[in-house]
Amino acid sequence: MTAEYSDHDALEKFAHGLELVTYEFENVPVEAARFLAKHVPVYPPPEALEAAQDRLNEKSLFKKLGIATTSFAEVNGAGDVDAAVKKTGLPAVLKTRRMGYDGKGQWVLRTREDVEFVKREFPTTPLLLESFVVFSKGALDFGGTEPFRRDRVLSTGGESSSRRNFAADGCAGTELEREIAASGGSGCAARDGRVELCRSAGD
Repeated sequence: MTAEYSDHDALEKFAHGLELVTYEFENVPVEAARFLAKHVPVYPPPEALEAAQDRLNEKSLFKKLGIATTSFAEVNGAGDVDAAVKKTGLPAVLKTRRMGYDGKGQWVLRTREDVEFVKREFPTTPLLLESFVVFSKGALDFGGTEPFRRDRVLSTGGESSSRRNFAADGCAGTELEREIAASGGSGCAARDGRVELCRSAGD
Protein backbone atom coordinates (compact mmCIF):
# COMPACT_ATOMS: atom_id res chain seq x y z
CA MET A 1 0.00 0.00 0.00
CA THR A 2 1.30 3.45 -0.92
CA ALA A 3 -0.35 6.58 0.49
CA GLU A 4 0.32 9.80 2.36
CA TYR A 5 0.63 9.60 6.14
CA SER A 6 -2.28 12.05 6.30
CA ASP A 7 -4.63 9.76 4.34
CA HIS A 8 -6.92 8.46 7.09
CA ASP A 9 -8.83 6.13 4.81
CA ALA A 10 -5.59 4.45 3.75
CA LEU A 11 -4.36 4.27 7.36
CA GLU A 12 -7.60 2.65 8.48
CA LYS A 13 -7.38 0.13 5.64
CA PHE A 14 -3.73 -0.51 6.52
CA ALA A 15 -4.59 -1.21 10.18
CA HIS A 16 -7.38 -3.65 9.34
CA GLY A 17 -6.52 -7.16 10.54
CA LEU A 18 -3.26 -6.16 12.26
CA GLU A 19 -2.50 -7.12 15.86
CA LEU A 20 -0.20 -4.14 16.39
CA VAL A 21 1.78 -1.47 14.53
CA THR A 22 5.39 -0.43 15.06
CA TYR A 23 7.93 1.70 13.18
CA GLU A 24 11.72 1.77 12.81
CA PHE A 25 12.53 5.50 12.70
CA GLU A 26 11.33 8.56 14.57
CA ASN A 27 10.25 10.78 11.69
CA VAL A 28 6.85 9.17 11.24
CA PRO A 29 4.24 11.96 11.70
CA VAL A 30 2.80 11.77 15.22
CA GLU A 31 -0.72 12.40 13.94
CA ALA A 32 -0.54 9.23 11.83
CA ALA A 33 0.54 7.22 14.87
CA ARG A 34 -2.24 8.74 16.96
CA PHE A 35 -4.82 7.89 14.32
CA LEU A 36 -3.60 4.30 14.07
CA ALA A 37 -3.63 3.98 17.87
CA LYS A 38 -7.42 4.41 17.76
CA HIS A 39 -7.66 1.21 15.72
CA VAL A 40 -4.76 -0.99 16.82
CA PRO A 41 -2.04 -0.96 19.53
CA VAL A 42 0.96 1.16 18.44
CA TYR A 43 4.42 0.58 19.92
CA PRO A 44 6.31 2.69 20.82
CA PRO A 45 3.19 4.74 21.69
CA PRO A 46 2.57 8.12 19.99
CA GLU A 47 3.62 9.96 23.17
CA ALA A 48 7.09 8.38 23.00
CA LEU A 49 7.33 9.19 19.29
CA GLU A 50 6.44 12.83 19.97
CA ALA A 51 9.18 13.14 22.62
CA ALA A 52 11.77 11.46 20.38
CA GLN A 53 11.15 13.86 17.50
CA ASP A 54 12.41 16.91 19.39
CA ARG A 55 15.87 16.65 20.94
CA LEU A 56 15.15 19.30 23.58
CA ASN A 57 11.92 17.61 24.67
CA GLU A 58 13.65 14.23 24.64
CA LYS A 59 16.56 15.34 26.83
CA SER A 60 14.23 17.29 29.13
CA LEU A 61 12.17 14.13 29.59
CA PHE A 62 15.30 12.12 30.36
CA LYS A 63 16.30 14.72 32.96
CA LYS A 64 12.82 14.58 34.52
CA LEU A 65 13.09 10.78 34.73
CA GLY A 66 16.54 10.95 36.32
CA ILE A 67 18.38 9.62 33.26
CA ALA A 68 21.82 11.21 32.89
CA THR A 69 22.57 13.20 29.74
CA THR A 70 25.33 15.50 28.62
CA SER A 71 24.87 19.18 29.51
CA PHE A 72 22.52 20.93 27.06
CA ALA A 73 20.92 24.30 26.39
CA GLU A 74 18.09 25.58 24.19
CA VAL A 75 19.17 27.93 21.39
CA ASN A 76 16.44 29.82 19.54
CA GLY A 77 18.51 32.60 18.02
CA ALA A 78 22.00 34.03 17.67
CA GLY A 79 21.48 35.96 20.92
CA ASP A 80 21.19 32.67 22.86
CA VAL A 81 24.50 31.21 21.69
CA ASP A 82 26.89 32.80 24.22
CA ALA A 83 24.73 31.85 27.23
CA ALA A 84 24.39 28.31 25.89
CA VAL A 85 28.16 27.98 25.40
CA LYS A 86 28.71 29.27 28.93
CA LYS A 87 26.50 26.43 30.18
CA THR A 88 27.92 23.60 28.07
CA GLY A 89 31.50 24.75 27.56
CA LEU A 90 33.58 23.98 24.46
CA PRO A 91 33.81 21.82 22.49
CA ALA A 92 30.08 21.49 21.97
CA VAL A 93 27.69 20.26 19.29
CA LEU A 94 24.95 22.49 17.90
CA LYS A 95 22.05 20.42 16.58
CA THR A 96 18.69 21.03 14.99
CA ARG A 97 15.99 20.09 17.48
CA ARG A 98 14.06 18.20 14.85
CA MET A 99 15.09 16.02 11.90
CA GLY A 100 18.75 15.57 11.01
CA TYR A 101 20.38 12.13 11.03
CA ASP A 102 23.90 10.68 10.89
CA GLY A 103 25.52 14.07 11.48
CA LYS A 104 23.19 16.10 9.24
CA GLY A 105 22.01 19.32 10.85
CA GLN A 106 24.93 19.33 13.32
CA TRP A 107 27.87 21.67 13.83
CA VAL A 108 30.81 21.03 16.17
CA LEU A 109 31.98 24.20 17.94
CA ARG A 110 35.54 23.88 19.16
CA THR A 111 36.79 27.48 19.35
CA ARG A 112 35.51 31.01 19.88
CA GLU A 113 35.91 31.50 16.13
CA ASP A 114 33.40 28.68 15.57
CA VAL A 115 31.00 30.33 18.00
CA GLU A 116 31.27 33.71 16.27
CA PHE A 117 30.75 32.09 12.87
CA VAL A 118 27.57 30.38 14.04
CA LYS A 119 26.28 33.66 15.47
CA ARG A 120 26.80 35.34 12.09
CA GLU A 121 25.38 32.45 10.04
CA PHE A 122 22.70 31.29 12.47
CA PRO A 123 20.29 28.74 10.92
CA THR A 124 16.63 29.71 10.90
CA THR A 125 15.48 26.73 12.94
CA PRO A 126 15.27 25.92 16.67
CA LEU A 127 18.52 24.37 17.92
CA LEU A 128 20.03 22.59 20.88
CA LEU A 129 23.62 22.92 22.11
CA GLU A 130 25.16 19.91 23.83
CA SER A 131 28.54 19.47 25.47
CA PHE A 132 30.81 17.32 23.34
CA VAL A 133 31.36 13.79 24.65
CA VAL A 134 34.44 11.77 23.68
CA PHE A 135 33.74 8.04 23.83
CA SER A 136 36.48 5.53 24.59
CA LYS A 137 34.04 2.71 25.30
CA GLY A 138 30.35 2.28 24.68
CA ALA A 139 27.49 0.28 26.10
CA LEU A 140 24.06 -0.13 24.58
CA ASP A 141 20.98 -0.50 26.76
CA PHE A 142 17.66 -1.50 25.28
CA GLY A 143 14.73 -0.91 27.60
CA GLY A 144 10.98 -0.84 27.38
CA THR A 145 7.71 -2.47 28.17
CA GLU A 146 6.71 -5.44 26.09
CA PRO A 147 2.94 -5.58 25.56
CA PHE A 148 2.53 -9.18 26.62
CA ARG A 149 5.59 -9.76 28.82
CA ARG A 150 7.51 -8.21 31.69
CA ASP A 151 9.40 -4.93 31.61
CA ARG A 152 13.08 -5.35 30.99
CA VAL A 153 16.35 -3.62 30.22
CA LEU A 154 18.97 -5.52 28.22
CA SER A 155 22.50 -4.18 28.46
CA THR A 156 25.18 -5.12 25.98
CA GLY A 157 28.13 -3.58 27.78
CA GLY A 158 29.93 -3.94 24.47
CA GLU A 159 32.96 -2.24 23.00
CA SER A 160 33.71 -1.64 19.34
CA SER A 161 36.75 -0.69 17.35
CA SER A 162 34.61 0.51 14.46
CA ARG A 163 32.00 3.25 14.63
CA ARG A 164 30.06 1.58 11.82
CA ASN A 165 29.78 -1.68 13.76
CA PHE A 166 29.38 -0.18 17.24
CA ALA A 167 25.87 -1.50 17.88
CA ALA A 168 26.41 -4.81 16.12
CA ASP A 169 29.69 -5.46 17.95
CA GLY A 170 28.17 -4.34 21.24
CA CYS A 171 25.34 -6.83 20.84
CA ALA A 172 27.55 -9.85 20.16
CA GLY A 173 27.75 -12.46 22.91
CA THR A 174 25.28 -10.68 25.20
CA GLU A 175 21.92 -11.42 26.78
CA LEU A 176 20.27 -9.49 23.96
CA GLU A 177 21.84 -11.66 21.27
CA ARG A 178 20.98 -14.84 23.17
CA GLU A 179 17.33 -13.76 23.52
CA ILE A 180 17.13 -12.96 19.81
CA ALA A 181 18.56 -16.38 18.95
CA ALA A 182 16.20 -18.15 21.37
CA SER A 183 13.21 -16.50 19.70
CA GLY A 184 14.34 -17.59 16.24
CA GLY A 185 15.91 -14.28 15.25
CA SER A 186 19.08 -13.80 13.27
CA GLY A 187 20.94 -11.60 15.75
CA CYS A 188 22.84 -8.43 15.05
CA ALA A 189 24.30 -7.22 11.80
CA ALA A 190 25.70 -4.12 10.14
CA ARG A 191 24.74 -3.62 6.51
CA ASP A 192 25.49 -0.63 4.28
CA GLY A 193 26.66 1.31 7.32
CA ARG A 194 23.31 0.85 9.11
CA VAL A 195 22.99 -1.44 12.08
CA GLU A 196 20.14 -3.90 12.25
CA LEU A 197 19.94 -5.04 15.84
CA CYS A 198 17.04 -7.44 16.03
CA ARG A 199 16.21 -8.88 12.65
CA SER A 200 13.69 -11.67 12.95
CA ALA A 201 14.15 -14.84 10.96
CA GLY A 202 11.41 -13.72 8.59
CA ASP A 203 12.91 -10.32 7.77
